[in-house]
Amino acid sequence: MAFNPIPTTPGKSSKLKVNVLLDSTIYVAGGNLHGRMELVSSSNKSLRLGEIAVELNGFEEVSDKDYARSQAFLAARIVFQGDRMPPSNAVRGPADNGYWQANKGKTTFPFAFRLPVDAPSSYSFQSLASLRYVVTG
Repeated sequence: MAFNPIPTTPGKSSKLKVNVLLDSTIYVAGGNLHGRMELVSSSNKSLRLGEIAVELNGFEEVSDKDYARSQAFLAARIVFQGDRMPPSNAVRGPADNGYWQANKGKTTFPFAFRLPVDAPSSYSFQSLASLRYVVTG
C-alpha cells in the first residue's frame, strides 16, 4: 500500500526557520520514509536551542455537520539533540538548563522512519473522512 505523508508548513521566527523536506511524495508500507530537516539560524546571539527532533504521526479523521473526531494511530520520533545526548552542529558551548547557544547558518538533519508493514494508505473521502500522515520538525 502506498501513502503520501504531508510535511508541515515550515516553522518560522525572526531568528530561526525550520523546514522539513521529504525525498519522495509516495512511500510504501514496510519501506523507509527518507527526508531531512533544515534549521536555519540568522543569528548567533540571544538564540538558544533545546531539543531538536522530527516526528511522524498518522491520523484518522471523521467529520460531518454534527460530529468530528480525530485519532492518532501512528507516532514515531527521532531526536537529534536533547538532555541525554551530545549537542548537534546547530549549537555551541555548554548547555544551560538543557539549552545551547545557536550557531548562525544552516544545519541539516537527515532522517529515515521505517514504516509499518501494515500501514494503511492515506486517503480523503470528500470532507467526511480522511487518513493522513504528517511529518513535523
